[in-house]
Amino acid sequence: MTALHSAPSPAPAPSAAAAIAAARKEGAAARAEGTGRAKDAETTKGAGSPASAGRSESAGRSESAGRSESAGRSESTEPGGRRLTAGLVRWHMGLGELGLRLFLLHLLWIAGTLAGLVVAGLFPATAAVHAVLREDLREAARERAGEDTPPRPGLWRAFWSAWRAELGRANRIGAVLVLGWAVIALDRWILTGAVVGGSSTAADGGVALDLGAAAPWISGVVVALTIVTALLSIVVWPLAAHFDDPLPRIWRMTLSLLVTRLPLTLSIAAVLMASVWVWQSIPGLVPVFGLALPFWAVSMLIWRSGVLPRT
Repeated sequence: MTALHSAPSPAPAPSAAAAIAAARKEGAAARAEGTGRAKDAETTKGAGSPASAGRSESAGRSESAGRSESAGRSESTEPGGRRLTAGLVRWHMGLGELGLRLFLLHLLWIAGTLAGLVVAGLFPATAAVHAVLREDLREAARERAGEDTPPRPGLWRAFWSAWRAELGRANRIGAVLVLGWAVIALDRWILTGAVVGGSSTAADGGVALDLGAAAPWISGVVVALTIVTALLSIVVWPLAAHFDDPLPRIWRMTLSLLVTRLPLTLSIAAVLMASVWVWQSIPGLVPVFGLALPFWAVSMLIWRSGVLPRT
């Protein structure tokens, strides 16, 4: 008996409505996936790779640093130019104030000399000028150090106060100087042909003094004494204005300064020679500044040499 097998029945075909719904679902999924990929791509494009982001950041920093550096240079240059201009203005104004003060000191020196009838007023006036210059130097030193400067009397009052205070002392110093110059003048008069025991000279028909081979040496000694006396005559006043020691000690200090401080001595000698040259070349400056200008220059040199205490 042959067994009969029945063929399996085919699966029912899907309906049209189900097919349409499935197609709609697939299309929606595809569109959603495409949108997601597009958003990812846009995000990636906007963010860029790490290397490009680093290059952009470094470029931005370089640009900002360049702008900051150029701005800093311009700012530093501008204040520097202003400081230079301000320094020149201060220097110009200081020079003008110094010139005016020296001119007034020169006028006061003339007035002080005439007040003592020249003979008794010349040396106190010189001492008073140096006393004022000393206070000017001390005040300038305190200002540079940032210290407080006490109030000072006016120029007129300061000069005449020093003139009265130095009247006797300055005339004693002046007497020594006059004696020294008198000895030098006598030596030069003898060396130029004076007759010993007479009043005539070789130029007047007299007989010249015959010194033989010693004449050049004696002439050299007289020249050296003249130079030393000239240096003493101008250096003793700043020291006398700064120290209240007895006069013998002042003279020893002055001579010691000239001997032990050779560069300073040469500088002072240069000031004296320059002053004589200026007076001869431009005589109009003598009534304007007179001795006040070389007095100030010598006082400044001695002050800056460090040999004087600042108190």
